[in-house]
Amino acid sequence: MPPDNSPTIERLGRFALELRFEDLPGPVIEHVQSLLLDLVGVAAAGTAAALHPRDKRPGRAGRAARPRRGDGQVPGLRRA
Repeated sequence: MPPDNSPTIERLGRFALELRFEDLPGPVIEHVQSLLLDLVGVAAAGTAAALHPRDKRPGRAGRAARPRRGDGQVPGLRRA
């Protein structure tokens, strides 16, 4: 990793400071809007995901919950 005072970091910082919204190409703006909309949708869906009773037991605080369908299977997981 280059030191903080490297020309690369300075160039990147200058680029970020001088960048204006008007300079961004239309396709870039549309793609970022799509990504942000997807992020909001995933966040909203995540708040409504039901937890399996096994994931609600004591001692699981701070551990990631696994969303499950009604049949107890993890969505998107295939068994070999």
